[in-house]
Amino acid sequence: MIDNAKAAFGQDFMWWLIPTHPELKVNYMERVWPKRVIKKMYKTEEFDREQEDSDPDKKQYAIEQRKAKREKQLLSLVMFAAVFGWIFFL
Repeated sequence: MIDNAKAAFGQDFMWWLIPTHPELKVNYMERVWPKRVIKKMYKTEEFDREQEDSDPDKKQYAIEQRKAKREKQLLSLVMFAAVFGWIFFL
């Protein structure tokens, strides 16, 4: 159950209830094979196929990770500023 929650909400469980971009370990450019191609692979026992649309350098994954970290840093800064302001200016 925890693995499914991490796959849906991201790896960092402390941020699950805060609306930020989740840090998902997903390759969005990963090739997905249709059923007919998979059946053909099993019949010929040839599973080594080219992935012309894949992202071998995981560039998209790196971009998503940077977005998630930037949002969390910004939200942390805003929360810290709010607490600092509330403590020292009230």
